[in-house]
Amino acid sequence: MTLEAFPADTDLPIADDRIAALWRHWLKVRGGRAMPARQDIDPMALGPTLPHLYIYDFERGPGRFFCRLAGEEIQAGSGIRGSRRYLDEMFPPAIAAAIALRYRRVIDGPAIVYARGLMRSAAGHIMPIERLVLPMSADGTTANGLIGSTLYRREEALNMLLDPPPLAPERFVALPSPGWMPPR
Repeated sequence: MTLEAFPADTDLPIADDRIAALWRHWLKVRGGRAMPARQDIDPMALGPTLPHLYIYDFERGPGRFFCRLAGEEIQAGSGIRGSRRYLDEMFPPAIAAAIALRYRRVIDGPAIVYARGLMRSAAGHIMPIERLVLPMSADGTTANGLIGSTLYRREEALNMLLDPPPLAPERFVALPSPGWMPPR
């Protein structure tokens, strides 16, 4: 798998403050490691992001993702209610496979996935979104989970029905060097 190099002299082109808050928090709590552990994540630091947040553990043996948390807006945007289930139990097979492939790229890279633009939601609706998915690691080296945030811009989707733009691609980028922080 080829990853795009991390834009070390700039930053990810994040548009929404809630996604940016997750990015900054992830960078801060990972410290000098490649990625933080799930226990490093402080929900109090992510207040406005929480409804848009999801956390999955990756079980390497069976190769399955277990959803620990899916915020209210994630549930509304995906059309799936609840969490504390495996990804392949929550979605129809084709959709679960597509999501698992994205998440495996984050785990196996390890990599960051970032997308902004028109995309198809898990519920099959085409709408503007902004998404950031980041790896987590119990040992700071091998990814064994992920944290992400997706903003479904349903209100903008209604305005695009007359002249829909093309779907936006997802970008998979390598992790920034341990300790890297965005330029100010």
